[in-house]
Amino acid sequence: MTLVDAPLYERLGGESTVDAVVQDFYRRVLGDAALAKLFADVSMPRQRRMLAAFVSEATGGPSVYRGRDAVEAHSDVRITANRMRKMVGHLADALGDHDIDAGLVDETIDAITPIADAIVQASTTTTTTRTTTSTTSSNRSSTSTTPTKKKAGTRSRSTRSTSGQTKARPPRPATTSATPHTKETPMASNNGRTAAIDQPETDTSDEKILDELFADFDGDHSVLVDMKGQLAAIDKSQAVISFEMDGTIIDANDNFLGALGYTRDEIVGQHHRIFAEPEYAASPEYAAFWAKLGRGEFDAGEYKRIGKGGKEVWIQASYNPILDDQGQPFKVVKYATDITAQKLRNADYEGQLAAIDKSQAVISFELDGTIIDANDNFLGAVGYSRDEVVGQHHRIFAEPGYAASPEYTEFWAKLGRGEFDA
Repeated sequence: MTLVDAPLYERLGGESTVDAVVQDFYRRVLGDAALAKLFADVSMPRQRRMLAAFVSEATGGPSVYRGRDAVEAHSDVRITANRMRKMVGHLADALGDHDIDAGLVDETIDAITPIADAIVQASTTTTTTRTTTSTTSSNRSSTSTTPTKKKAGTRSRSTRSTSGQTKARPPRPATTSATPHTKETPMASNNGRTAAIDQPETDTSDEKILDELFADFDGDHSVLVDMKGQLAAIDKSQAVISFEMDGTIIDANDNFLGALGYTRDEIVGQHHRIFAEPEYAASPEYAAFWAKLGRGEFDAGEYKRIGKGGKEVWIQASYNPILDDQGQPFKVVKYATDITAQKLRNADYEGQLAAIDKSQAVISFELDGTIIDANDNFLGAVGYSRDEVVGQHHRIFAEPGYAASPEYTEFWAKLGRGEFDA
């Protein structure tokens, strides 16, 4: 058997390489704030052994995996498509850092992608089942005060978790292939390699997150209904985009995509810098901008951004770090309004005013006649400098007799009523 014909496991370097890659993979994952919380109560030595055994079997090595079915084992863990994409990216980086050929890295990712898809789908299905069960239970409790008796001999279709809570067991996926209503999203690793994973269309939406909250929330659901309604209203009226803390785009709503001219597939997984001018993206100011967000500080103002095809877009926006239960930022959400048309109108007005300033003598006053400013054409005509007139009264330009007359008083009274005089 030639090397080309050898199993992927052997071409990767066998047990020693797989073990080293797994060690490096978990080092990266535990250093990722968005992922580390998933392993807070996990025995990591056992976890590393389990993953090494799983990778061995998935890549054609020895069948030494003795754990639970991988999909079933993760069905109660909220592994969203974004989290899975990050984990697969960390695995690709770990493989690359052990001098494994890029082709073998891609082949390895291809080998684990089907099971990754199934794990994400199982987690999604579990959340949906919990939500339905919670809502149904709530409806039953609100319409009946009589306990329902279970027939003798029947078995509950739920399982008892280790925490004592009863949870519905999700149906097992029929296959590990892509499921309906999904999209294929590129997964970019830090070293530039990409893979793809099928993810549910709504996985990162605020509505999805609130559905998960519904499943676990034991209090008044009207509070979450109100939150959900407010988020839906914001989504309709604002351009919204979310980022990982490193600037990687998680998702964007239709308003944002329409303003910048992109489709969702074109930006998810890319970095925020695709919306910035190259010079600004490479500047210390841009680095400081993301460092500020990384400290959990918001940033708001008017921003010039670059849309698809290089079009200039102006937005009034706020970048808002979202904090976890430990007070640490784990993502950034931007709410924005497209003010490009307003900016263009203002630029047009400014252009017109500049043209008037070049051709006309212009002076401005407070309503009591005090001089605010005057342009060079006016100053040249009357022979004053700016410092000599600003703060003085208009009467310095009038004959003393007229300045003391009822007509002059009426002249300023007329202007005070908002009436022009020519």
